Amino acid sequence: MTYTITSILNNSALTAVDTNGSEYVLIGRGISFGKTIDETVDETKIERQFGNANEESKKNYHLLKLIEDIPEEYFELANVIIRYATKKLNIQLNTSAYINMADHINNSIERYYDDIQLNFSLLDEVRAFYPKEYKVAEWIVDFLNAQIDIDLSEDEIGFIAMHLINAGGDDFQQVSQVKKVLELTRLISKQVLELLPDTDVGSLDYSRFLTHLKYFGIRYFGKEQSKRDEVEILLKTDKSVEIDDIINKIEHLLVEYYNKSLDQHEKSYLKLHLNRIIY
Repeated sequence: MTYTITSILNNSALTAVDTNGSEYVLIGRGISFGKTIDETVDETKIERQFGNANEESKKNYHLLKLIEDIPEEYFELANVIIRYATKKLNIQLNTSAYINMADHINNSIERYYDDIQLNFSLLDEVRAFYPKEYKVAEWIVDFLNAQIDIDLSEDEIGFIAMHLINAGGDDFQQVSQVKKVLELTRLISKQVLELLPDTDVGSLDYSRFLTHLKYFGIRYFGKEQSKRDEVEILLKTDKSVEIDDIINKIEHLLVEYYNKSLDQHEKSYLKLHLNRIIY
């Protein structure tokens, strides 16, 4: 496909039309360097393609504005970051991840120089449920700090990890949904640790409990609390009364925050995991 340049955005981005007259945003290192309008694009330098602008004019208008507002060097950093994340996470990040990452880098650095600190309150939950994304985000923050000679805070790891989770298309892929599930997990786990202060948070059983909470949260917010027949779990333990009391308090908390109760199936599996934690 042959592309003819219609406008130069920066040395690494331009708009061009193909032989059918459809307009695209094309991005690649040095793709615009030394070029002028009406010249042919060097297709070997195309790394990212966005468009068709004729079909998605509103979306591409915002894309063009983003590209114009973001310093060129941040696109280079985003390119390195996306390649690294793709390799380490063994996933194909969606096309918007590149622009979103460059935009996030720009905003993060602007906040840093303006001395504006944003707190990421779900750092522990992201570290527990998405360890691979967390480790990659940790590398990204170290990389940015070294390349730009700044000192982004640990909170930035959480924000970048959320970008990676969303871009990778997890089983509940929207960022807002991920945050809701992580907040619910924190709410329940905090309640459990207050009621069971001797819990070994480093144990395998507690780790399994947190994983259960993640998938419970997906079902809870996804309106998929089990429609299966009730599962009855009989525990031969003198802690049954204590466990039932904890579950009742958890349900009261969920109704208070989300106005939604637990079904019997979810209560049964919570009982199973709580029993393992206690013993």
